[in-house]
Amino acid sequence: MINTSIINNVLNKKISEDLKFDILDDVNSVKSNTLTYCNNEQFFLKAINNPNITGIICSNETSLSVKTDKTIIESKNPGFDFILLHNYFHSNSTNLEKSIIHPGANIHPTAFISEIGVIIQDGVTIGPYSVVYSNVTIKSNTTVGSHSVLGCEDIEAKKSDLGYINAIHNGSLEIGNSCFVGSSVIISRGVYGKNTSIGDNTYISNNTIIAHGVLIGRNCMILGCHICGSVCIGDNVRINPKVVISNGLKIDDNVTILLGSVVITDVEKSKTVSGHYAIEHPKFLYKFVKLFGRV
Repeated sequence: MINTSIINNVLNKKISEDLKFDILDDVNSVKSNTLTYCNNEQFFLKAINNPNITGIICSNETSLSVKTDKTIIESKNPGFDFILLHNYFHSNSTNLEKSIIHPGANIHPTAFISEIGVIIQDGVTIGPYSVVYSNVTIKSNTTVGSHSVLGCEDIEAKKSDLGYINAIHNGSLEIGNSCFVGSSVIISRGVYGKNTSIGDNTYISNNTIIAHGVLIGRNCMILGCHICGSVCIGDNVRINPKVVISNGLKIDDNVTILLGSVVITDVEKSKTVSGHYAIEHPKFLYKFVKLFGRV
C-alpha cells in the first residue's frame, strides 16, 4: 500500500490529504487504484483516460493542461520521484527461493547460475561462460550458447538535479520450451513487476539484445537485432539482423521485418516491413525506385 506517510517521507512532501494507492505502474496499467507518473501532456491524457489510474505524479504545468478528478501529486521530476517510490518498496524485497536445476540439465562448469530464484528444467543446455541471474526460468530442452547473459537488469533511469536513478528490476525472465538462444545474447528481466517472456520454439541468434519487459511469442526467429523495452511480439515473427525496434511497440503475428530496418510504429498482422523508418516493403521499394531509378 502506498499511502500519504510513505509519499511524504520518500519524496519529501507535505501532503495532508489521506492518500492510498495499491500499486505503482505506468499509464497503461490494467491494475486498479494505480499511482503513475507523466512527463508530458500526451501521457497525461492516457493516464486520465485510464480508469485503473487514480493518482498521477506530474509537473504543475502538465496537470493544468486538462482538468481531471484524479489525485495529482506535483513534482519537478515526476519520473525520478516515481522511481524513488518504486525502489523504496523493492530495495529489500528478496523473498526468492533456492535455485532448482533439474539433474537432466547440462550446465557447463564455467557458467554462472544464481543460487536463488532460478529454475532450469530437464534437457536444458547452457554453454561456457554464460550467466543466469535470479528471477529466471528456462524451460525444457532449451539451449543457451556461450557468453550469454540472461535476466540482467537494464536501464530504466530518470534524471534530476541529484543525478540519475535507475529502477530496481523486480520482474522476471521466462524462456519457453525447446528454444535456442545463441552466443553473446543479452536478455533483461522485467521491471515494475512486468516480466520478459520468450515463447516456445523461438530461436534467438548470436549478439541479439532484448530489453526489459519484452514479450515474444512462439515459433519466432530473432536474428541479431536490438529490441527495446516493453515491445510485444506475436507468433511466427521473423526479425532479421541489424533491426532496431523502438520501445513499447506491438509487432503482430506472422510479421517479417527485413534487414537493417528501424521500426518506430506498430506493425500489423502478416505485414513485411523494411527501411529506415520501416514501412510496408512494397511502399519502400516504390519510394526507392522513384528516388534512385532502380533497385
